[in-house]
Amino acid sequence: MAYTGRTKQTFGVLANADATFLAGSATVNRYIRQLHVTNTTAGALTWNFANAATCVASTANVFGKSIAANSIDQVFFSPGLKVPASGLMRAFASAATSVNLTVIYDEEEI
Repeated sequence: MAYTGRTKQTFGVLANADATFLAGSATVNRYIRQLHVTNTTAGALTWNFANAATCVASTANVFGKSIAANSIDQVFFSPGLKVPASGLMRAFASAATSVNLTVIYDEEEI
């Protein structure tokens, strides 16, 4: 069967508090393929990501990573990280307004 989905993206600036970037859906399957992260400051920062109801650095299943000053970081998921129908993709950074996140994902009808 041929793939009939659509590739989409959502983006924004990470806050220094956990926020939802992509929610699950009861009508489509969503698979995160890539996270594209940029740090626009002169200092190193950290960013955190979770496919969970909350994203707290001390919680299990939270992906955290340092990002160098004025740099780009990319994380790839193959074949894709599925966002459950009732799931949430959440993220935050160590400083507000300094880290940009683009989530690239595929969406296909259920």
